[in-house]
Amino acid sequence: MLDRYWSQAHQALVRHLPEGASVLLPAGDWPELPFTTTFYFGTDCNLTIDGHDGVLIHKGMLASFRQADIRICLKDLSAVSANNVFVLFVQRPRMIVRATALLPTFHKSPLKVYANPARYYRRTLHRCAFIHIPKAGGTSIWTEVANSVPSNIYFTSNETLAAFEGDLEAFEAVGGHINAETLVAKGWKGPAFFVLRDPVQRVLSFINHAQRADANLGMFVNSFHAARRIGNAPLDESLRNLLIREGNLQVGVLGARPGESVHDCVVQQSIWARACARLGSPDWPFALLEDGSHMARQVATHFGTRKLNLRHYNRSPGGQANNYSDQIRRFLQSDEAQCHDVRLYQKAVALHAATAAR
Repeated sequence: MLDRYWSQAHQALVRHLPEGASVLLPAGDWPELPFTTTFYFGTDCNLTIDGHDGVLIHKGMLASFRQADIRICLKDLSAVSANNVFVLFVQRPRMIVRATALLPTFHKSPLKVYANPARYYRRTLHRCAFIHIPKAGGTSIWTEVANSVPSNIYFTSNETLAAFEGDLEAFEAVGGHINAETLVAKGWKGPAFFVLRDPVQRVLSFINHAQRADANLGMFVNSFHAARRIGNAPLDESLRNLLIREGNLQVGVLGARPGESVHDCVVQQSIWARACARLGSPDWPFALLEDGSHMARQVATHFGTRKLNLRHYNRSPGGQANNYSDQIRRFLQSDEAQCHDVRLYQKAVALHAATAAR
């Protein structure tokens, strides 16, 4: 199901490109398109625009492209349509429209920042990274950070960060669905902020998010499709494996290196040790989603934001998964699940309480 911005992009594609044109565009629930299409996902890296008559740029997935290719789009291609999510570039426009009437300047601003981040520094730098743990308020936090810190970059996946060929230090704020170990391996020298959430509530929120009626299923990874079965099927092996993975996600984000699993006995203790070390380090400030005022202060301190509006946490509303919340809670707290996130969260709560008592 396409929302308003995706529908606008679909209309722009049909309007500005001839039938049979070669088009590069993000994967999604597109209707049948009269083009030769190449789809890209959030895990794709170093995409090239060569050989395409049209390129639909998803502004939230800029890091999937080389900075040089975005510069080419801005310099050599025609931007014929844009909204809050997309910018459509074509090689040869089918119609001439005044650029000022068609594209307000702010629509292309994220692309210009990505192409030349140092140009958009604030007078007083507050360089910081944000490790966005899914379903822990990260969308709301990053929206506020991006609005306050123009020179920013967001990675939709750990893969795009690992493959990034540019200089991370050229950006004032770096964020995304990335792992701490990959950020360190890329040479990031500033602090990195993250938010933890009660593991059971985080998993339930993940399930509710996957089961939304308006979900854009074409963008979802396999785990989201599996989560849509919960409540309509027994907890078979595949669903239990999904819950085990999600119940250990926060530890993995903070401590696992590429290819490592929190259930691999050989590396398990190393992952746990790295995650716990970051929990107590001043270079890795954290907050708990359940303490919104402290979270807002942390973001303001480390990113230099003047005002933080976190009224709209990324919390999916209650849904069918809540009918099974007790069952899921019992499973995640069982020996079978080996949910290391539960222990990590308990440790974080104790550290947070000790700090608040000082």
